[in-house]
Amino acid sequence: MAKETEIKEVEAVAVSLEEFLLSNPVNLEDEVKISDRIPFMFKIRAMDSATYAELQKKYTKMYRKGKMSFDGSGFNIGMILECCISPNFKSADFVKKSGAITPEDAVRKVLLPGEIVNLAGFIQELSGFDKDTEELKDEVKNC
Repeated sequence: MAKETEIKEVEAVAVSLEEFLLSNPVNLEDEVKISDRIPFMFKIRAMDSATYAELQKKYTKMYRKGKMSFDGSGFNIGMILECCISPNFKSADFVKKSGAITPEDAVRKVLLPGEIVNLAGFIQELSGFDKDTEELKDEVKNC
C-alpha cells in the first residue's frame, strides 16, 4: 500500500516530460561488483555529456582523406578515471602505491582486462547506454 502511494506522489510531481527532465538531474551514482576476484564494490557515477564529448575527442584520431581510428581501450580507461568515485584511480597516492607512473597505468596494473571492460560497461549502463534503439522502440509500443 505504501508503494502505491509513493508511486502516485511521484507521478503527481512530474506533469510533463519537460517538468520531469528539469526536476531529475543526471547525477546518478551506483555501487557495482566487477568480478569474483575483487571482494569489494566500486562506486561509480554516470558520465555527463561534457565528459563523453571530451573522451570521444581525446580517443578519436583523424587522418588524411577522412580516415579515423578510435582507441576503445583508452576510452574505457579514460571513462573509468573520470567516473569511478571509489577507488579514486586519479589520486596521486593511489598511483604511487600501485607502482605506476600515470593513473592510466595504475588502472592497467591493478585490474585485469576483463575487469576494465566490466567496470566501463557498468559506467556506460548507468550513463544511459544500456539499451539499443530497437529495445526502446519496443518498450514505447508496449506502453
